[in-house]
Amino acid sequence: MSEEVTSGYKQELKRTLSFTDVLIYGIVFVVPIAPVCVFGYTYQASSGMVPLVYLIGAISMFFTAYAYSHLSKEFHVSGSMYSYVQRGLNPHIGFITGWTLMLDYVLMPALNYVFSIVWIVDMMPTGSILANPWIWAVSLIFLATVLNVVGVESAAKAGIVLVIVQSIALALFIGIGAYYIHIHGGGFTVHPFYQPKVITFTFLTTAASIAALSYLGFDAISTLAEETTGGVNTISKATMACLAIVATLFISQTYIASLIAPAVTNFDPDVAAYQCAGIAGGAWLRAVVEVVGIIGMLGCCLESQLAVSRILYSMARDKTIPTFLGRVHPKYKTPYAASIFIGVISLILLIIVKLDPNTLVTFVNFGALSSFIVLNFTVLWYFYIRKKMRSFISTIKYLVCPICGILILGYIWSGFSNITLIVGFTWLGSGIVFGAIKSKGYKEVPEVFKNVQI
Repeated sequence: MSEEVTSGYKQELKRTLSFTDVLIYGIVFVVPIAPVCVFGYTYQASSGMVPLVYLIGAISMFFTAYAYSHLSKEFHVSGSMYSYVQRGLNPHIGFITGWTLMLDYVLMPALNYVFSIVWIVDMMPTGSILANPWIWAVSLIFLATVLNVVGVESAAKAGIVLVIVQSIALALFIGIGAYYIHIHGGGFTVHPFYQPKVITFTFLTTAASIAALSYLGFDAISTLAEETTGGVNTISKATMACLAIVATLFISQTYIASLIAPAVTNFDPDVAAYQCAGIAGGAWLRAVVEVVGIIGMLGCCLESQLAVSRILYSMARDKTIPTFLGRVHPKYKTPYAASIFIGVISLILLIIVKLDPNTLVTFVNFGALSSFIVLNFTVLWYFYIRKKMRSFISTIKYLVCPICGILILGYIWSGFSNITLIVGFTWLGSGIVFGAIKSKGYKEVPEVFKNVQI
């Protein structure tokens, strides 16, 4: 069966991305150097066991990544969870899942822009024109939008540069930090991983809730399914590889930083990782880590805007949201209308929150974690119940793993603040009402499902 018949759609987007391209895309989205931004707070909350926190986070996210790997091989279309739940569970639940996911994906580019702008302005000479945050806001959004419209090849090339730069910075920090620990520090110990008097069930679950959120972004690889080459396994393999690579980088850098941290005087959680870099290598290494941290966040701005435009494109071509968002550029073969729309929305959001990230942070994770729960259930329903794949190995893959994912995500989800739940459920409720109107009481399904067996 051809892919066009299987998916029910004509191939509109340009297939140019290799396994390496989508893997780098996912790595850039997650931001390999991300832990340096929150190291100080994580260090205090975990009693110095930051690498253990990220190890637990990787384990908690493994089940969702595994779910993505199964569904991406079965349904090789864009749209991420929206498309997978549509086909694996129910078209209407798929719409609600996509709508819920949009809360996370629409806010994420704006949040990344805010962090980038704040850090860039902090490095500019006070009083200069470059210290004006709105110049950076407009410039960064415009640049990311143009790169996304011109084509995924441009984003992929930019991603390669970003990964190389971050890898060099991390290699310097880890290498010089390890040398400092060996010569001047207390030596390499298991202390950052194991403190028996501190590790309790409450600690483990709290650690999972802290670190799981740091891994958000690996799932965006699935939004590029209709722009990849190499067959149906490309997205699946890239998703699992991305999580493994990022987890290794997170754990390595935080292990080194955790061993250096006791030597820091006047510990400041806002810049603790930079302080550690300064102790290990001097002012130049601290500057490198700071600058590369900003560069990494800029890469995340680019990739997050690209991801959400593909979800909007998928929903628009099903006519579940305004169809103009499904327009494809005649030359570049990209969903240009959705890319421009997200750029405009991001700028509006920055104006509304006045470049304050705290408001956006409060809401950004509700959509992703809620959708992850539905995704894991979809694997259970589609493979174990509908397709009756119930051998011993299949039971582990399609029953035990999804249940583990649901339980872990459910616990993390239960820790959301009241305001997060209020905003999240308000958004969800509006989606349910909008979906009911569009589908005439959830009686009509998108045209593609009238012609495709699911």
